[in-house]
Amino acid sequence: MATETTDVYINPSDGWTLVAESPSYVMIKPSNFHPWWVAVSNSTPAASHEGIPMGKDSRGCFDVDEPIAGNVYIRIKEPISREPQGADAHFGVLATTED
Repeated sequence: MATETTDVYINPSDGWTLVAESPSYVMIKPSNFHPWWVAVSNSTPAASHEGIPMGKDSRGCFDVDEPIAGNVYIRIKEPISREPQGADAHFGVLATTED
């Protein structure tokens, strides 16, 4: 097994951003509260794909401790409102994959 931690910075124009490829475990956590979405797919989801909304109800964290058959993508739809306004949103990603 290989475990990797990554800092991901995204903005709305990035669309769906790949953060993990077929992980056996993945945790994605934003550094601040801002609505974001997650999707699992074998290829980049279409821009019209809604995905799973993440936020207050999920405590802002996507945490799956079983193998995922597909790639994990995240996106935000609107610029973040903190200073500096329009800055990229930051996410910490921890993913484990089979060797």
